[in-house]
Amino acid sequence: MMSDINQMVIRTALRNMFNKGYVNVSTIDECLKLASITPLGETNGQLRALHCVHFKDMDRLLAEAVPSMVAELFEGITLSVDELFDKPQVNEARTVDINPAPKGNAFLRLIGVKS
Repeated sequence: MMSDINQMVIRTALRNMFNKGYVNVSTIDECLKLASITPLGETNGQLRALHCVHFKDMDRLLAEAVPSMVAELFEGITLSVDELFDKPQVNEARTVDINPAPKGNAFLRLIGVKS
């Protein structure tokens, strides 16, 4: 079974590829490796032929088919085509206290910061 982190990496990388507007076989290959999948078949060949081709330069029908083609390579893994286009929700930024730590802080000594 694939780890949650690998699943998040795959979704993020593919979402990034689609947001950039072109097919990047290197991204697809690396994601397949993380999923321990060896790509075979016609779909893989078709996507490789489209490497670095922008969606705007494709026939509309082909451009609309590419996300499903990519998802097909990940057969057996839950990969929603819709997820590839949804922007991730980012948690609100945390505030960090920038006041200096009190003297004698063991953690600061451990990382080499003089107190």
